[in-house]
Amino acid sequence: MMKDCTNYSKGCEACQRHGPIQQAPSVCMNPVVKPWPFRGWAMDLIGKIYPASSQQHCFIIVATDYFTKWVEAKPIKTTTSQEIITFVEEQIIQRFGIQESITTDRGSSFISRDMLDMAETFKFKLLQSTPYYAQANGQAESSNKVIINIIRKMLEKNPKQWHEKLSETLWAYRTSKREATGMNPYALTYGHDAILPMEIAVQSLRIAHQHSLTGEDYSQAMLLELEELDASLAFGSFGRCPAPRKCVFLRHGRRRGCLGASRFDAGSARPWKCVFLRHGRRRGCLGASRFVAGTARFIMV
Repeated sequence: MMKDCTNYSKGCEACQRHGPIQQAPSVCMNPVVKPWPFRGWAMDLIGKIYPASSQQHCFIIVATDYFTKWVEAKPIKTTTSQEIITFVEEQIIQRFGIQESITTDRGSSFISRDMLDMAETFKFKLLQSTPYYAQANGQAESSNKVIINIIRKMLEKNPKQWHEKLSETLWAYRTSKREATGMNPYALTYGHDAILPMEIAVQSLRIAHQHSLTGEDYSQAMLLELEELDASLAFGSFGRCPAPRKCVFLRHGRRRGCLGASRFDAGSARPWKCVFLRHGRRRGCLGASRFVAGTARFIMV
């Protein structure tokens, strides 16, 4: 049955049309590990979005917790530093407490004087990723990609209503299992799985018997559910790399053909595309090029 469900989901037309193109990564994965929930957040902006929403929202600000993969997002009309500060205070600090760090790119809204003053006031680190290298803030880019794909699938016929579907998009993201943790962000945050609409339509075991439980039975059931949380998944980031994160790291390495760093030595052959510049025009050849000591430009294919 599981195989049939997997094959059926792979045949979804919207998923195939808007799904990401699989590409081999250029470097090995270097995961960011945080010891407990909501200690570090990755933050980024999506946009400018065309068309704008019916309320003239053109951007989405997204923040992802490194530990639980919990995502907070908000549609905004402008990318001023005050909008960013309001989002951090209302969506992060007032909900989950003061974080140890926030990682962003080097956009002017993130490195403004007002943002630096807020970081100094709340005593957290404001970290910036490497310029022109989106992978340096990979957690934020990964969350952005998932959110964009979900919204595209839901709003193919009426794209200007994307701001109304953002809350449903976050709900779908938070209740879906993440490969890096082996659990969904909701369970890692609250200690138990969320009750989904399908459990109401077709009653699950916990829904069918919840009305017959006493207060003491509820307490015992909650304690039992907490005890059954796999410690290697819920708290595996502290002290050692958890098994799911290690599997992601190994699979990432296999996709690029090796598990070590790329090296280019004189005389070594690599399947690269060499681009030559002749009279201001780009010309190239595709094949197993041989790296020659000197000046050249190579693009991975």
